[in-house]
This record gives sequence, structure tokens and C-alpha cells, in this order.
Amino acid sequence: MRKQCFQIRKPDPGLLQIFDNPLIKTYHMCTYHTCYQNESKGYIVQCTECRRLQMGYGNMMIVFFPDEFNSFRRLVSGLQSEQPLEERRQLKHIVIPTPADSVRLLLSRDDLAELHEMLEEADSEIKARQLLELFALK
Repeated sequence: MRKQCFQIRKPDPGLLQIFDNPLIKTYHMCTYHTCYQNESKGYIVQCTECRRLQMGYGNMMIVFFPDEFNSFRRLVSGLQSEQPLEERRQLKHIVIPTPADSVRLLLSRDDLAELHEMLEEADSEIKARQLLELFALK
């Protein structure tokens, strides 16, 4: 069984007044390492307890198990390499599935390139941390 370390906080009363919905929940990680962060693009963090990853991109936040993150990264990488050169780089026509069956990302070529860069940099950081952890155990 996978450890669940995400905590659910009660939403800010101000948010409840805005949305008037008592079911709104705010999720956050207990403790995490930042794998990627860019104010204009987004972030990817990894929980130090359960190893889940949280990606904030655009107006979406997606939480992945490590294997889901790797599959998602490979999918985005494959799509990035398959994209033909075209003039309409801002046209949102690339559909990418997420771990949630009913949620898809709709991206332009520029968005896809940005997301690809984010995922690859985060993956490099994750692999570097894994190597450091191996050396720390010896």
C-alpha cells in the first residue's frame, strides 16, 4: 500500500465566501524538495515521505506517483519530438492525457516545448537527488 502523506487543510474562510462551497479543499505536501521552479512557467516538487510529485503548470496542479510522472514525461518528450514545424505555434491543438481519466491538457507547440523543458529539468534533478541519496547511505 502506498503511503499517503498529503494533508487536507480547511480552506481559507475568504475563499469560502468567494466560492460559497464548503467542499473546497486545499492540498499540500508535508515536506518536499523542489525539482523545478520558474515563476512564469510553473513548478515541480517531490514529497520526501511518499515520493509523489506535484506539478503546477498554467492553471493546473497535477499530482503524480513517480511511475506516473515518468510515463507522463516520456509521453510529453515523444510528442515534442513528433511535432512538425509549423507557423501557428500558438494554436492549442495538442491533447495530453493526465493520470485523472477525465482531465486532459490542451497545449500549443510553444506550451508543449515549455512543459517538456520543465519535465526534463525536474527529471534531471530527481535523478541527481537519487544518486546523492545512494552515496549518503554508504
